[in-house]
Amino acid sequence: MKKLLVKLICSFVIGKDRRKRVRNMLINRGRIRNSCDIPNIKRYLRNGLIMRHPVGIVISKNVEIGRNCTVYQNVTIGTKHGGSKVERLYPVIGNNVRIYAGSVVVGDVSIGDSSVVGANSVVTKDIPAGEIWAGIPARFIGKNESW
Repeated sequence: MKKLLVKLICSFVIGKDRRKRVRNMLINRGRIRNSCDIPNIKRYLRNGLIMRHPVGIVISKNVEIGRNCTVYQNVTIGTKHGGSKVERLYPVIGNNVRIYAGSVVVGDVSIGDSSVVGANSVVTKDIPAGEIWAGIPARFIGKNESW
């Protein structure tokens, strides 16, 4: 429906030469309204990424996210900032992972399949498959029996 609306606005209200500019403006308006910054959103959505409350979510462009993952509001997934000469390494998130509200996953970490990251956690270490981690910094809480 949104694509159709964008095409109608671009085709009838605005001339052909300004279509691309208006389309980009409407897409960016959605980014501003929800305060989300997800450069490769189409790739993630094709893999089944679910955003339960898509507000304030930031996912860096080089993050790898597996199939059927769920991310809640105000989650940040990206790299640690180092000096200009330091190689920036990004998180790798497995399949069926749930990352709850306010969590931060940064640096060269991997989250195993069917793991859970609790609300307001800061993940700076690898999380094995099928485990629940929470806290600042995140630490092992228990096994995910539901997978």
